[in-house]
Amino acid sequence: ASRRQRQMCIRDSTWGDVVDIGLRTTRIRTRDNRLVIVPNSVIGNNQVINYTYPDSRYRIQTHVGIAYGTDIETARQILVDTVRTVKGVLEDKPVDALYIEMGGSAMVFRVRWWIESYVDARRMFDQVHTALQIALGAAGIESPYPTQTLRLDADAASEIQLAGAQGGAGSGPAPGA
Repeated sequence: ASRRQRQMCIRDSTWGDVVDIGLRTTRIRTRDNRLVIVPNSVIGNNQVINYTYPDSRYRIQTHVGIAYGTDIETARQILVDTVRTVKGVLEDKPVDALYIEMGGSAMVFRVRWWIESYVDARRMFDQVHTALQIALGAAGIESPYPTQTLRLDADAASEIQLAGAQGGAGSGPAPGA
């Protein structure tokens, strides 16, 4: 068995550090400190991603919705500058904010940055999301909630019935008339 520890992911379902490679199974300790025993046949038949070789640095991303009407370049600059200030974001790697989608209620930016190791991803999402929310709020830039507009076309008889159901004036003939 190999004593060298490697961080890896199998089919996007089992993430962790390889702690032992045996003849029939491989033992992986997950980020939640669970030991998962994976048959080597599963590893042999699936894509395996090694997150530490040849380089442990890892790029992560998040999507941020910005209200329509906001200046695109101003929003992009705030996103990039804010992420650069977060402790743990690698200074020698790029941070980018790409306008990737004209969403139903927001302009959607994909914000990407680099960290030292995938192990830090959860903590970095928390720190970056917190910093972005504070910076966008301070700049008066809204991150709108998804909304939908419902339009109801009704004929005159339906409008009278609806008004009557709400107890409004002109709700039609009085009962028993």
